[in-house]
Amino acid sequence: MQMLYVSGQKFSEDYSSVVVSTSCDFIKPVMYPARIRVRNKIVRLGRSSLEAEADLFVVDESQSGPYARGKWVLVYTSNQSNKAVPWSEDMLRFMATAIAPYRVIEE
Repeated sequence: MQMLYVSGQKFSEDYSSVVVSTSCDFIKPVMYPARIRVRNKIVRLGRSSLEAEADLFVVDESQSGPYARGKWVLVYTSNQSNKAVPWSEDMLRFMATAIAPYRVIEE
């Protein structure tokens, strides 16, 4: 979400993005001190939701696989009804622009 806020986008007071689900599987312990790198990727963009995954790597040992793997789901909601609403065309356009610099195409 930081990339969305850093870009300077003004968000409507009528709508919110709510984290409705989150999980993390810890695969290996990270020993202090360690520098970590987190790789986020969007797995699915639904009508009113966004599903993402995150992998946590130790910088000097990134070849040995992730140390943790997480998932989260974000839902776009109306602040008035507290119910999910479809992403607006403006929000979809904005997300495509904000995410583009971070896009990685896996082969």
